[in-house]
Amino acid sequence: ASNDGKAFALLGTVPSQNRAAGAGYTFRAGAVLGTRYFRLRMVDADGTATYSPVLTLTATCEVAPLLLVPNPVRDYVLVSGLPAGRCQLLVYNATGQRVVHTTAEGSARLILSSLPAGVYLLKVIAEDGTPASTTRLVKE
Repeated sequence: ASNDGKAFALLGTVPSQNRAAGAGYTFRAGAVLGTRYFRLRMVDADGTATYSPVLTLTATCEVAPLLLVPNPVRDYVLVSGLPAGRCQLLVYNATGQRVVHTTAEGSARLILSSLPAGVYLLKVIAEDGTPASTTRLVKE
């Protein structure tokens, strides 16, 4: 991957299927913010490497929507769709008081059994400190 289309960094590798034709590969790069450039480095059995044409991807939104299950919540809620990297999850009550603060990567399980019934806001802060999303959470 690259931010400028010239200097590329390795994101990961996918093992060969050792098939001459018809092989299919999948690699998940994570969230893309802004414009990023991608290319494949393919290595043959003899060690010869070739590169694919460069693919340009531009994000139309910064973060996928959060998924909260279940909502309304009784004891805990599973949060998925978090931005890439380590993020902060903050839960605020109706008066604006922070009642939960934790960090997570990818997804999280928030234990809310000690909170009284009511409406709360879940705020997610991305690894770089920017607010990623805020969503409503109902505690039964």
